[in-house]
Amino acid sequence: MTQAGDFHPPPDESLPEEAVTLEDLARAFAEATGQSLSNQAPSAEASPPETESKAPSSDSQPVGAPATPSAVPVNPKSILEALLFVGHPRNESLSPGQAAEIMRGVRPDEIAGLVAELNAQYEASGRPYRVVFEQGGYRMKLLPEFDSLREGFFGKVRQVRLSQQALEVLAIVAYRQPITVKEVNRLRGKPSGAILAQLVRRDLISVTYPDGDARKSTAQYRTTPRFLELFKLQSLEDLPQLGGGDWSDDDFGS
Repeated sequence: MTQAGDFHPPPDESLPEEAVTLEDLARAFAEATGQSLSNQAPSAEASPPETESKAPSSDSQPVGAPATPSAVPVNPKSILEALLFVGHPRNESLSPGQAAEIMRGVRPDEIAGLVAELNAQYEASGRPYRVVFEQGGYRMKLLPEFDSLREGFFGKVRQVRLSQQALEVLAIVAYRQPITVKEVNRLRGKPSGAILAQLVRRDLISVTYPDGDARKSTAQYRTTPRFLELFKLQSLEDLPQLGGGDWSDDDFGS
């Protein structure tokens, strides 16, 4: 069992957020889009191509091995708990309509009853969290008495290393915002949804909807005030220029 003292930071192929510079950000965008940096000499060494690790298939199993039965009953309450545990990829609350759409035979007005059952179960077993309703939906949240633990943990997470792939995606968003996941995928030439979600959780980028409705418009990503603070920028116009030219509307994706 892993103890708190056994935690080690990620390997050296990633950079601490505090160590990331504007030059790193501009270089990452230039490499991703094939542009050149203004007054920027080429790097002496070519970086090896990035490869994204593939997770092993969940259904890989030795031939002839019996399937392991689940110890947890699959019912509306356990499905709802699983959804809340995993959480929304864009850190949004789970609305009753979204939850009911995934679970067959359950109406949106029945979700509140399932949540009440889960909270009663958590209270009886002394769990440090509850399911709460906020921003039009449900999410799991620590009890107030554990706030200091959460803040202490996330204070350290803010200093966790930022991978080169995450830096590349962040640079694309910074230079082309507002931008959709489809456009980011096209510029990188590889799926980027998981990395975008990671950057949203770190509060470096945010998700917006042009029409204000997630069901009727495509999500767009843009940088946050924390991004400007991290890179010590007054505005996006202070980003390093590319190709020696002036900024145009296309540079910001507007």
